[in-house]
Amino acid sequence: MRYKELKPDNGKEGARALVKDEVRKQIPETKFSEEALRKRIERAQKVYGLFSSINVDVNIEKHSDYY
Repeated sequence: MRYKELKPDNGKEGARALVKDEVRKQIPETKFSEEALRKRIERAQKVYGLFSSINVDVNIEKHSDYY
């Protein structure tokens, strides 16, 4: 969702970089590797896609404890 807000002003790559920076600020230092971040983003996209496909409004932040 945040990506869609940032994309018009920053472009595709700029929006991705900004989202990654925001996510990094929320992840504990022990799980800070690029690989861990990529996996977390992939999981969040899958959860969002699942709930979007059945037309359920989902807030990814509520599910962040599971990732």
